[in-house]
Amino acid sequence: MNVSFFEGDLWTARKIENTYVVRLKNLTNMMDGLTDFALNQKINHGKIKGIGTLAEVTLSFFNPSIMKNFNIKFEEKISFSDIFGTVSELDGTPKFHLETTLKRENYTTLAGHLLDARIIGINEFFFYPLETEIIQFKSEMFGFN
Repeated sequence: MNVSFFEGDLWTARKIENTYVVRLKNLTNMMDGLTDFALNQKINHGKIKGIGTLAEVTLSFFNPSIMKNFNIKFEEKISFSDIFGTVSELDGTPKFHLETTLKRENYTTLAGHLLDARIIGINEFFFYPLETEIIQFKSEMFGFN
């Protein structure tokens, strides 16, 4: 089994065969950390999954009745039982399309498009780089798809 170790300012990672296991450092802005990792390892296209704990979470929701997105920021500490999505390249920059299910302390859950968050404590992200290009395009209604 081929295993390599890497470290950036915002993350540490192990590469096992063709899969990366990434841990973002405590209090890191999640999108900054994931972007820095993808740039460092030259991952232009791939799948991502993750688990852990967050704070300052911003989710986007699409209201089909009025055909508009709206964003809500949750200031509480919250754990995510799943983050999944893709990383692709748009205008030379990694773009993440992430969906999540969040578990709140009051035993309720939230689900939505994850825009931003701050890592607190435990987290683990699995990156699966793809040779196939994931095509992103800008959409007036959705931002990008």
